[in-house]
Amino acid sequence: MHGDPSHWFKQTAARWSQHFALIRGGETISFSALHDLATRWGHKLRRDQPAADQGLVISTKSRSQLAWMAYASLRAGVPLLPLDPKLPESLRERLLRSATRCERTGEVARHLQSSGRAWAPLGIDTSRSALQWVLFTSGSTGAPKGVYLSPTNLAASVQASQARIPLYPGDCWLHCLSLYHIGGLAILCRCLAAGATLLLQERFQAQAVWDALWRHSVTHLSLVPTLLARLLALSGDQPPPPSLRVLLVGGAPLNPSLARRALAARWPLCVTYGMTETGSQVATRCGPEAGLAAGRVGKPLPGFQVRIGEPDEQGVGRIWVRGPALMLGYANPQGRLGLGLKGGWLDTGDLGCWEKDGALRISGRADDVLISGGEKVHPQLVEAQLTQCAGVEEAALSACPDPHWGERLVLLYRGDAAPERLAAYAKRHLQGAWRPKVFYRVDQLPRNAMGKLDRRALRAWVKALEN
Repeated sequence: MHGDPSHWFKQTAARWSQHFALIRGGETISFSALHDLATRWGHKLRRDQPAADQGLVISTKSRSQLAWMAYASLRAGVPLLPLDPKLPESLRERLLRSATRCERTGEVARHLQSSGRAWAPLGIDTSRSALQWVLFTSGSTGAPKGVYLSPTNLAASVQASQARIPLYPGDCWLHCLSLYHIGGLAILCRCLAAGATLLLQERFQAQAVWDALWRHSVTHLSLVPTLLARLLALSGDQPPPPSLRVLLVGGAPLNPSLARRALAARWPLCVTYGMTETGSQVATRCGPEAGLAAGRVGKPLPGFQVRIGEPDEQGVGRIWVRGPALMLGYANPQGRLGLGLKGGWLDTGDLGCWEKDGALRISGRADDVLISGGEKVHPQLVEAQLTQCAGVEEAALSACPDPHWGERLVLLYRGDAAPERLAAYAKRHLQGAWRPKVFYRVDQLPRNAMGKLDRRALRAWVKALEN
């Protein structure tokens, strides 16, 4: 059942009327009740919508409230633009200006501050072009961009995910991720379409997640690597309950040492690669080898076409993606569709190559490549190697200008290992141009709200340390 998302409510209510659709706190809501509530809220959104090209901007700290607005927007076909209230006010206004045809963003911002909701002109004639959600990228590699996603995109994403990680009626997906990003909203769509239960938690708390896994016979769980590390630490590397079939880890590169730790504890690991522009997943690998090779994310999901543009002698090049889940384009005040696409293809900005079995391997961001001694160095590959050194929990590679090397590689890391020990390990396992010249032990690494390493902030940290 992967047709128009507005029909999913009626179909699940007809087939699994009394099955739990949503569990939040101590409240349970059946698919029948969800259909009625989403319909009622959807009608209200339609009544309140000032004009056909207006979208609802919502900014709330409550995941439950945002989930209800997402349900209502799906049911009514009303465009929704979630705007994270944790972002600085100046950035929120800049994002509004970039994604809406709104000259008085300050007025919209005041409405958001007082009520958490406001209507803004999106520029797109929604009576002619279907638009469901405007979501912002995480901004880990630059300024966040708004992404146009249609109902067709969301349905195609659900269908692709279902082919690789099946979700059945009666299954339960524990949701503890942000709903301001596609990784969180995609789970809502998958559960709704499949007739599975969404177990919604307002925030990630390792103990609450561990307890809920056992109490609710959870079958699916999504985490980013930093949250996985916290959960493993809390559980003492104990195995999860036998009901858990899928632990989907994405949003940032998974370190092989963390993957080995999870697999050793018998967690059903699935490593995934995707982005807002593709409606979430592009490639996913599950099984006993998942995550053991840095950057290896499995074969593309059905419906996606992936090609490597202008590969070098190692076969590494820019990753291009095409498919029905691919966005309508980047948001812009004029509402022009197709922005950021070339002939229906998206240049992801990521670097990767094909492995012999047809699996995709991610080398990192094209913008992150460092030039040391005339050689291209991929930070993620160096980081994956050095975190295998005993006493290194996580590492981040950056650089600063150097008259001899061009860029002098600098590594920041967390852990008990002494810098001298890590330097000796690097000398044994990395060739000269790929070997960091300076090692700094730190208490933490710069990360954004999604838990992704913030490489722009990292470079600033390195500059401050080197000066």
